[in-house]
Amino acid sequence: MNTIFLSGFMGSGKTTVGGTLARRTGLEFIDLDAYLEKKLGAPVSQIFQVFGEATFREQEAAALKQLCGKICIVACGGGTMTDGKNYGTVKLSGGTVVFINTSFKNCYERIKDDKTRPLADGKTKAELKKLYDTRLPLYKKNSDAEVSGDSVSLVTAASIMEEIIKIIDSETDSSIENAENAIQNGEEN
Repeated sequence: MNTIFLSGFMGSGKTTVGGTLARRTGLEFIDLDAYLEKKLGAPVSQIFQVFGEATFREQEAAALKQLCGKICIVACGGGTMTDGKNYGTVKLSGGTVVFINTSFKNCYERIKDDKTRPLADGKTKAELKKLYDTRLPLYKKNSDAEVSGDSVSLVTAASIMEEIIKIIDSETDSSIENAENAIQNGEEN
């Protein structure tokens, strides 16, 4: 198994579930936003304000590459996996992206008063709903598995573990099939 990346909208529970999953598996947990803040020496909101979203996204993509291949759980920022290039980077590294699909209602309740999220601060509910609706198909497209985030973190973490096991089983079955085909082809030659 390689890096597990958790994707989803702001307030979907990526950080909370990631921490729960890390405690249950013994894997290291890294919040990508916190990782960037430490690396750049400033909060995400300040990075957005001073350098703009484009610069933040470039730094985010670079940090994502640094974490690929590390055996850990990474909670991505809300916009990370809306970029197909980031998903491609993860896939090339052998990583797995799990989309935590949390209803807008629950996400909104978690972020409505949060002043630390630059893309949520000062936005109306309608504006956030529009962003949610725009991102939803991208999260689905740029993921390997999807779980509901509308339950408690322990249930969501258990669902993620089930999905990871399915992926590992599928990869193992494929490897066995490829080996069997190679043996058959070798015997025929």
